[in-house]
Amino acid sequence: MPKIDIDLKLDYSIEDEDAIDDLYLDDILDELGDIIVDHFNIKKDIYGVLNLYKKEKLKSSLNFD
Repeated sequence: MPKIDIDLKLDYSIEDEDAIDDLYLDDILDELGDIIVDHFNIKKDIYGVLNLYKKEKLKSSLNFD
């Protein structure tokens, strides 16, 4: 399978930092995952792994427990 490098940047502003929670992150990542799947025709099982990786990476970068 060919390697696909994807660099996604997400710009958003939220006045209340407490408003960012796991559900909100899940919504963002689901949307990004759907865009990636549709654009690259990636199989759903690969999407699941990609989504989990992106979710964990984003959570760790935002210092979520």
